Amino acid sequence: ILVMLFMILMYQLPGFVASVALVAYIAITVLCVVGFRINLSLPGIAGIFLTIGMAVDSNVIIFERIREELNGGKSVRAAVKSGFNRAFSAIIDSNITTIIAALVLWKFGTGAIQGFAITLFMGVIISFISALFITKTLLDALVGIGVTNIKLFGAKYADKYEALEPMRQNADDKHCKNIVGRLQFGHEQFARHAEIRARPGDDKNRSRCVYSAQTCAFHVL
Repeated sequence: ILVMLFMILMYQLPGFVASVALVAYIAITVLCVVGFRINLSLPGIAGIFLTIGMAVDSNVIIFERIREELNGGKSVRAAVKSGFNRAFSAIIDSNITTIIAALVLWKFGTGAIQGFAITLFMGVIISFISALFITKTLLDALVGIGVTNIKLFGAKYADKYEALEPMRQNADDKHCKNIVGRLQFGHEQFARHAEIRARPGDDKNRSRCVYSAQTCAFHVL
């Protein structure tokens, strides 16, 4: 429960999705333990708790990548897709090394050590499926039904136009505030024009046009 609360506080909507995926992970783990009649010792239980942390760690990597993409100016749909693609290799590497360690413990360990290795191996496989398939399916479904408010995904700014507001507020004098304020307005119009010019239904092209407009405005600054 504490892990779920932490994820929701840190990542808002994606954190809630990760919590749902974590519940699914626990349910699948329990079914596997019962189905394969695995005798749980204290080391075995410790292996399950360890893999819960690893499942959350995978989601943290994914959500940080998504947040970076959103703060970079991408649309929510493009950011989710890119975030999962960028995080995939890192998650694969960490899980493979853990699987190798679990196999070594199972091969050369005895008794309780083997129990820990079995639950660790099983938990890594299930957590990988949970992070990369359950979480992704739920996020894609939310984006598909129109949940695209960027702030629900933990991004600091909805776009680079909003990022100019702290500059305007902290400007030293009235003249500087006026300059940055005009740049904000110009950037907003530029971004809207670029989005309108993008082909209807082409999210990738629209995202590229808007991002180019935002980048040009920042180069002016």
